[in-house]
Amino acid sequence: HVKNVLSKDEAADYVEESNRVLARQNDDLKKGIRQSHCDYKYYKYSGDHLYNMSRKTRAFDPLFGHPFVVSTMDRVMGAQSILMQSELRRPVAGADQSSRGYQFHTDGRMPVQENFWIIAFWVFQDFTEANGATKVIPRTQFATKPVDIDSAEKIQILASAGDVFFMNANLLHATGVNRDGSSRWVLIATYNPWFIKPSVDHTKLFTRPEFDEMSPQLKQVYGFTSIPPADERKRVYTCRPWEEIVDEIEFAKEPVCS
Repeated sequence: HVKNVLSKDEAADYVEESNRVLARQNDDLKKGIRQSHCDYKYYKYSGDHLYNMSRKTRAFDPLFGHPFVVSTMDRVMGAQSILMQSELRRPVAGADQSSRGYQFHTDGRMPVQENFWIIAFWVFQDFTEANGATKVIPRTQFATKPVDIDSAEKIQILASAGDVFFMNANLLHATGVNRDGSSRWVLIATYNPWFIKPSVDHTKLFTRPEFDEMSPQLKQVYGFTSIPPADERKRVYTCRPWEEIVDEIEFAKEPVCS
């Protein structure tokens, strides 16, 4: 848990962007468009929950490729990290508490004794007991037998706007109940080592001009330095500097978002 990585003003700006993204999604709901989207069908139970932010806005790019976050992920994983997936969440009062998000669960793809899936939580608004701050069961990320959830020690992560905290995705955790109805936007970015497939192929989302504007860290976490080779005559290694493989990249023809 690292305090004040963002200033209060920066956090407030990200709240405004979160509200704008939600408003666009709600407009699509009114038009009958959003209901057919897979992520809406899957996530709509838990309040305001938006998936794959890189298709919805470029405003969060500085956070995905934040030098401190990327260097932390690389160090903890012992390898280049890439962005597995991203979510924008705001638990709301009155949400269905029987749904998965409110039950203790893990988000790693499988139980392993490694830090292969690490989540960075960017706190845009305060996490409090009253608005349902995330709860965790400490030291369960490497559990080798079932955990007695009822009797296990539980900790609620209280944080201030501008903080960022990290969590192994296999740590048992749950969304708290938002009792006071206050807004609690959080950007959830999950990373894994370059040699594990991400949930989203970010390399297909950007045009060449957009790519050229990215920082080195952003090019890395979006997967542009770990594209598997298709032609053994050109290369046989996956993890290579982007400069060596840029001619092989299949860039998007048009921007997918503004």
